[in-house]
Formats: sequence, C-alpha cells, structure tokens
Amino acid sequence: MNRTLSTLLVTLCGFAAYGNSFQGAFVFDDLIEIAANPAVHRLWPPWVPMFGGNDVAARPLPYLSFAIDYALYGDSPFGYHATNLAIHLLCAVLLLWLVNQTLRTPAFSAWWQERSLEIATAVAVIWVVHPLTTQAVTYIYQRMESVAALLIVAAVACAAAAFSTGLRAETATRRRSWQLLKYCRGADKGGASRVRKHAVGTDGDEKEHRDPGHEHDRKQPWAVADSLQQRLPVGCQAGIGGNGRCVHVVMRITG
Repeated sequence: MNRTLSTLLVTLCGFAAYGNSFQGAFVFDDLIEIAANPAVHRLWPPWVPMFGGNDVAARPLPYLSFAIDYALYGDSPFGYHATNLAIHLLCAVLLLWLVNQTLRTPAFSAWWQERSLEIATAVAVIWVVHPLTTQAVTYIYQRMESVAALLIVAAVACAAAAFSTGLRAETATRRRSWQLLKYCRGADKGGASRVRKHAVGTDGDEKEHRDPGHEHDRKQPWAVADSLQQRLPVGCQAGIGGNGRCVHVVMRITG
C-alpha cells in the first residue's frame, strides 16, 4: 500500500458514509444563521459575515465559509453539504499523514515503523466514518466543529513536520561534523598551532573538538582560515582565535 492508495481509500470511505447527506435541507440553526442571515449573503467587506451572527454570536471562519458558499450556491443546501464533507475529508487525510509520520519516528520500534502506513490508514478510516462525527458533517451549521478539528490536526501536523525536519537536519549536521574534521586536517599548513571545531547546538551548549598533534608553523593564520572557509559546508565559518595562534571553525546546528 502506498500513500496515494491510502488517501484514496480514506476519501472513498468518507463519500460512502456521507454521500447521501447532499440531499439534506436547511434545518434548525441553518435557517436562522444562514438562510435568514443577511450578513452571510455578502462577501465584502469580509468582517461583515465573519462577525454577523443573527441569533447567536458569530464564529469568524465558519461564518466566512458560509458567505463563500452563499456566493457560490445561493440558497441550495447541496453546496453547503459538499463543503462540510470536504472539510471532514481534508481533516481525515491530514490525520492519515500525521499518524504515519508519528509512527516513523525513532520513538517507535521497527515493527511500528514498518506498518506505519497501514495503521495510519486504519485510524483515518475509523475517524472518517465514525458516528460521533455525523452531526459535524451532515448538519451544515455545525461545520464549526469540523473546522476546529481541522485546525487542531493541522497545527499538530505542522509541529510533526517541523520535528521531522529537525531530526533530518540534526542527522545531516552530525554527518557534516565528521567531514569538518577532515577539512580541518586538510588545511593549508602555515597558519595555526592547532585547529579547533566548535558545534553550537540548539540548546545553546558549546562543544569543542580538538585535533591533537595537528601542528602548523605560525606564519599565516589568516591564510589557513581563508582556505578552510572555501572548503567548509554551508552554515560553517572559519576564523582566527587564541590570539592569532589557532583557527576556529564554528558550525551552528539549526532545527
């Protein structure tokens, strides 16, 4: 199973569960807050529909989406139901990605990592067809529940993406740190009594690695720094330290 098939399966299950909701009419608060609410019958200026509740206090994002739906579909409930289902499906797809990404982190064993996509697909399918979400999908006005769920899952997904990117960046930086020692050893002779590498981590701690026995004559320290700078990876900077007697290479780990 690949991600495309998993996404398609989740989407098809959502349509199978809620496809008949498109035939539903406006009911209860739909009639008061959408059909009979002039504030959501206009799109400009946007703050009018966003804060134009009729009988109850408006919720800015859902009410703005009602105004967009009214501009597209008028008084036809079909389009509103389609938007509700689209929000629900998008939330399910994000949940699929989030669970898959989480199970692939080092916190889980190889057994979970190897089956991450299958488990994530099962979780997303259960979410998309679960009866507890019925009112948020089929009752147009309760779209606000689906919007809230979507934003929460999206926020956690963004955090997971940043965490995963940080892990990859940290791994790549550690790999480059070994290369850095090689660059230091290959520096032009004639500039420093010894070569140092500093790695400044995300926690602000500074770690120093010395290259023992790597002695140079002390005639041209800046030449050594310039030569190193041309060969260092991106994010590293060579400079002179120790009263001009040693070359410092500083690398800041981001992520």
